[in-house]
Amino acid sequence: METKHQKFKRLAESRTNRAIDAIRGIAKLSNKNHYDFSDEDVRKIFSVLRKEISDAQNAYAAILAKSSKKFNLDN
Repeated sequence: METKHQKFKRLAESRTNRAIDAIRGIAKLSNKNHYDFSDEDVRKIFSVLRKEISDAQNAYAAILAKSSKKFNLDN
């Protein structure tokens, strides 16, 4: 039977590889011989990608911070 950590690793690897492939697909849109885009278009794309990465990192940070908090009368 698959453990929770094994399941996490399996899904994380699969989803990360799909995300990498999608980002590489976005990079291929930079060919001006095939596509027309503005600086604003590019700025919007990368702004939303940065926000999503930040939100994902914050979700992990919040969970890890909660799990590491211990009560101590000295603090």
